[in-house]
Amino acid sequence: MGVAASWRFLLCGVVACGGGGGDNPPGDGNPPPHDTTPPGDAPPCAPATLFIVSGGGTYTAGTNDAGANTIDFLSGKNTVTFAPYTAITLSTALDCIGVRLAPFQITLADVDPGTADHIEIVLSPGDSKEVGLAAGVISVTPVSCQAPHQNNVVAAAWPQTGNDDANETCDMVTQIVGQLAGLDFTSECNDAMAFNILGAGCGGAFTDTGQACNSGTCRCGGTTQNSLQGMVASYCAR
Repeated sequence: MGVAASWRFLLCGVVACGGGGGDNPPGDGNPPPHDTTPPGDAPPCAPATLFIVSGGGTYTAGTNDAGANTIDFLSGKNTVTFAPYTAITLSTALDCIGVRLAPFQITLADVDPGTADHIEIVLSPGDSKEVGLAAGVISVTPVSCQAPHQNNVVAAAWPQTGNDDANETCDMVTQIVGQLAGLDFTSECNDAMAFNILGAGCGGAFTDTGQACNSGTCRCGGTTQNSLQGMVASYCAR
């Protein structure tokens, strides 16, 4: 079943786009340590399956539901057909995403899991106008504070709105997975949840340190977050 939620999008106008981003090394080296445990009063974590949609597909307006291929971020239209994303950087980006998510119990699916529980992130070669949003949106993600994480939802990203670089695509997908775990943006650059995700040197792995949320108050409570421990609490450590 789908999850009713609001959604969040990043505009290219509020992050660094079109020059200067994508300078993180592929995969960012070894995965961060993951021998942390969530606080005793945290909701139980749960593994997830992630399907990165690069082969295109048609989605219709409705409750955001990965199993039914319905999305709730279409504006002014009833359907959208995403073209296949065939950038030569895709393989490198997928390798990087695998490294970033390796510390957590997130399985990367090679084929669409259908109606089985999973998360979909669509990579489109187009731009945000194809879903009826203003030009310049680099990604759109359903957000809520549902614990331990959202499931059976669809998000989308448009790499060419930035530099269409493998490391930027990796950053964008990694951050979406974090948002589905309830994580917020941080003003710190060296973290997967960096607000300026496409800025030079920004993005990367989830870090095991407390960081202030970008707006001063974290979306799901408090004023700081530890993105690594937040991911462990949501998806479980591998």
